[in-house]
Amino acid sequence: MTALSDARLTLVESTEDVNDFLSWLGERRPVLGVDSETTGLSLTKDSLRLVQFGDANAGWALPYRDWRGVIRQALTRYDGPIVLQHAKFDAGFLTRDSMPFPWERAHDTMIMAFLHDSQGPKSLKAAASLYVDPMASAGEVALKKAMAKNRWTYESVPIDFPPYWGYAALDSVITARLAEYLWPRVQSFREAYDLELACERVLHDMEQRGVAIDVDYCEEHRGELLVELDEAQEALGDLNPNSPTQVADALKRSGAKLTKRTENGQLSVDDDVLTDLERSGNTVARDVLVARSAQKLLTTYFENFLEYHDDGILRPHINQLAARTGRMSVTEPALQTIPRKSIVRDAFIPRPGNRLVLIDYDNQELRVAAHFAQDPTMLKAFREGRSLHDETASRLYGPDYTKGQRSTAKNAMFSKAYGAGVDKFARTAGIPYGEAAQVYNTLDSLYPNLGRIMAKVTQTVRSRTDTSGRGYVQLVDGRHLKVRGDKAYVGFNALIQGSCAVVLKQSLVDLDAAGFGEFLALPIHDEIMFDVPFEILDEVLPPIKEIMTRDEYAAPLTVSASIAERWGDGYR
Repeated sequence: MTALSDARLTLVESTEDVNDFLSWLGERRPVLGVDSETTGLSLTKDSLRLVQFGDANAGWALPYRDWRGVIRQALTRYDGPIVLQHAKFDAGFLTRDSMPFPWERAHDTMIMAFLHDSQGPKSLKAAASLYVDPMASAGEVALKKAMAKNRWTYESVPIDFPPYWGYAALDSVITARLAEYLWPRVQSFREAYDLELACERVLHDMEQRGVAIDVDYCEEHRGELLVELDEAQEALGDLNPNSPTQVADALKRSGAKLTKRTENGQLSVDDDVLTDLERSGNTVARDVLVARSAQKLLTTYFENFLEYHDDGILRPHINQLAARTGRMSVTEPALQTIPRKSIVRDAFIPRPGNRLVLIDYDNQELRVAAHFAQDPTMLKAFREGRSLHDETASRLYGPDYTKGQRSTAKNAMFSKAYGAGVDKFARTAGIPYGEAAQVYNTLDSLYPNLGRIMAKVTQTVRSRTDTSGRGYVQLVDGRHLKVRGDKAYVGFNALIQGSCAVVLKQSLVDLDAAGFGEFLALPIHDEIMFDVPFEILDEVLPPIKEIMTRDEYAAPLTVSASIAERWGDGYR
């Protein structure tokens, strides 16, 4: 195969170019690369500038405004497999403009790259530079230098600027070549690949529909938070509430005693520490908490809600492979770290005549852990519908355990399952090392199989690293999640998190296949939000819950549902 620099690139500018392009399109090839260039990343605010088609040897860039009909013809006329890097992104802009997108023939190199190496590069240029040609990023580097020199953005750079359209056309070539490299290497993970590809189409449809917000509510709270932030900052003077060092110094000057430490050994001034100090009457802690909270709510949520919405509809990015375990995130605006308090969630409402249905997996991670551990005590508690956190707290502290002790028990279970050492658990829980060690020892006696399976997974990862140089855990759909040999202790965490990701994605695909896709709104952690017409709630809720319940696990993965007029209704 020739070097990328020898690929034939063409900007379609005339009917003669169109005829040449369509003639080329009729040739036989293993796969057709498809790509697009937009003015930005927002599905709501930005628009298409170029659409590109290419194979291993040639790439064509078509200005969208001038050749929409040709682009439509290409998407419908070509009947072979096509491949895109992050297909959901390009398909989103095309289908938003009522362009056809052949999902039934589409493939995705980002998914291929993830399944080939879950800790390797997933972006087009990085993956292509590693697997295809070390110079794959050269065109992008040259373009960015030219854009910086001329102060152009991706919206203002001239379409006929050769480094721009050339870089764009070459991306379709790079995508085709990357697919030809990766496709044979993911065949042993076809079940996982097919699931991710099916899930991608469901997520695309969810992004297209978007989720409704109460714009008036957002504007009202934005104003209130601005006032709160100003008042808190005035009380703090020059103190930066987001500087741990400044806050710690100010607290010590106020007479506060700080003992909790961060993982780096620094004095912790996190919200838990500040809350305890506030309860004892420390005004510095109070003002820092108010300032931090107001700033976070304002800048991360309400201002972004108001910026990104289109006539009351948000279309956030659902990042399908955000984590190395395959778990999803939601950004622009960020919703994965949304506070549990109702103030932010109350901004989300159903469409007129609908209700929000919120369905959350019950203790999903611990149930999956119990499944792999086959621990009889854990399994018995789940099968009988008892809370494992209550069970653990009762065994650790007796039947009259406090809310704080239950929190410590819960923290201990997750810390243990995720491979955190005693020292780290002690710091995060804010308890002495000796108490933390005793808690861990009690957990080992309570749930002995949990410790055994963790040790077994750790040893398996190390063994695979020693024999093949590639440590990994294998999920139920056959995929491998890579785990470094020197961090083999996180293998069980990867097994749990990856399995939970597979469960949620399979549920989304199954729900869509059963005809409930039109009601899907957002996936957040282990929860799915639905937007359902009020008159059919009683009809659709039982089958939705049945589809999401997974009986193939030793501790059945059950769900709980609530119906709300605002997302925050379930968090009050």
